[in-house]
Amino acid sequence: MMNTRPPNRRHATRFAVVGLATVALATLGNIGTARADVVPGGSTTGVLSGAAQEFLAQRAAALLDTPATASPKVLGHEVALSPGLAGAESAATSELHARRDRLRAVGEAYTSATTELSDAKTAQRGDTTVLSVTETTTLEYKKIRGDEPANTAYSAPREFTFERTATGWTLTGQRLVEPDAVPPVTEPAGQPKVDLSITDPTAAAPGSPATTGPVSKDPAPAGEIRPFYNYSAMAAYAERYWRNYNSAYRTFNDRGGDCTNFISQALRAGGWADAPGFYRDYHYWWYNRFNQTYSWVNVNSWASFALSSGRTHNLRYLTELGLGDILQVDFDRASGKDHSMIVSYVSGGTAYLTYHTTNTYRRSVWSIYNSNPNALYYAFRT
Repeated sequence: MMNTRPPNRRHATRFAVVGLATVALATLGNIGTARADVVPGGSTTGVLSGAAQEFLAQRAAALLDTPATASPKVLGHEVALSPGLAGAESAATSELHARRDRLRAVGEAYTSATTELSDAKTAQRGDTTVLSVTETTTLEYKKIRGDEPANTAYSAPREFTFERTATGWTLTGQRLVEPDAVPPVTEPAGQPKVDLSITDPTAAAPGSPATTGPVSKDPAPAGEIRPFYNYSAMAAYAERYWRNYNSAYRTFNDRGGDCTNFISQALRAGGWADAPGFYRDYHYWWYNRFNQTYSWVNVNSWASFALSSGRTHNLRYLTELGLGDILQVDFDRASGKDHSMIVSYVSGGTAYLTYHTTNTYRRSVWSIYNSNPNALYYAFRT
């Protein structure tokens, strides 16, 4: 992904979900044929893309601050859900309603959602067709406190599997493509798969010490004076490149995830200087066009460098997180921490985090916590 131009909208289709109403480029009853002309690949790609888009729009609708709705069994006239997937989606919808209610209890809600699909491609084998797309979903925050940001968003590659039948198509399965990605807010619970193999450049450097204990979700005490870095520049960098990657840097989505590489870039944009030394030693932190340190790309090695260098210290409370601070998560309470995020917006004492893998913009710390209540959280003051 490049940073030199905005996302390609020419080949994107779009759903807007407002309250209980779904507004599309065509009516839902004629979803397949009407969309064939706006998605590349002909009528089959149009029919299947329209069905995939409605599927994802229904997922997003389950989180909105509206009365509960049932999950669909038919996606337009031409595509049905298989019995197995229909049952799984019924359970997913119930789980997302429960997530919505937990968020509402802590003062967060969404009023509307928009889902766009781009980069649609199909691969066919017999009666089976696999549709690959990039989903971008935006959820509008409800103004409960009044100072919430406008929205949160994520962008993720997905695959949908369809079977051709005598009467049309059946959607039999769907999945997030990135195996190491943190599931977006519309995804039911499930821990990301994390590869900590030492042969991976994102793996921890040998001998990296553990960081101090996890933070509390309780209210924070009085604030403190922060060292001088340009925290606004860190946040601006994260929000500029959360989806359209900076082509000046390598990416690691296929090698353990890009999350720590991304926060390292943002920290450098805000004034963190390179610390030259052996690339596998956690005491050093740098990036060049040939290589980078383990601490630049690995979650645990970054934490070891950040603390041992004195550039950060741990916070005790999630409510202490400020602009440019880092939050790391150990999802399964095993094998060390799994994911890094940077605070790019703060309002009303709530931190909003931006990160890669899954590419996400301004997701609240409470949304992350409510989706992963059994995880361990480590907060760093930068």
